[in-house]
Amino acid sequence: MKQVLEKAINRYLLLDPESAKRIMQLDGKVVTLVLSGVPLTVQLLFIHGTIQLKWNDFLTADLTIRGTPLNLLHAGFLRNQRHAFFQDDIVLLGNIDLAQPVLAIFDDLDVDWEDIVSKWTGDVPAYQAGRLLRDVGKMAKRIGKTFSYNVNEYLHEEINLFPSKEAIDIFFHDVDDLRMDVDRLMARIKRLEEVL
Repeated sequence: MKQVLEKAINRYLLLDPESAKRIMQLDGKVVTLVLSGVPLTVQLLFIHGTIQLKWNDFLTADLTIRGTPLNLLHAGFLRNQRHAFFQDDIVLLGNIDLAQPVLAIFDDLDVDWEDIVSKWTGDVPAYQAGRLLRDVGKMAKRIGKTFSYNVNEYLHEEINLFPSKEAIDIFFHDVDDLRMDVDRLMARIKRLEEVL
């Protein structure tokens, strides 16, 4: 399974000649992807213009990306709003400067499907197929955004399976306040110990 998935990813990336250059810029880097709640962890190893997958015996990662599959999928649909990828629900650890080039491998992928199809069918059918693929792609993006939004809304608002972002923000703010109070208390205790 690992080898099939690895070959499929690399073959897909080879359809865009520029992707090899983007992968070469990450040569030797290790990115760990942790899917929270599933649980699933996989490492992406960038080696000689290819991506290798590692499912166990993990190496030390240069970058770790942690998030729920839904949050990562949602962020994947928001190419023009990339700051959404760096939201509180997705955690980046390590060299966060690597996040942008890693995302660019897939974001900037530009496959000329018409050229590929034209080799088998000719130019006119390839153009029609390309137009159809572009329309289907646009529709898939709209459906993906709507689906992601609706699932998120349902999980947070309807069945209260997950707390809302506002509730989480309040919780973390309260934790920060408590941490500061504890730090102040510890400082007072230390001063009293020095006096006594």
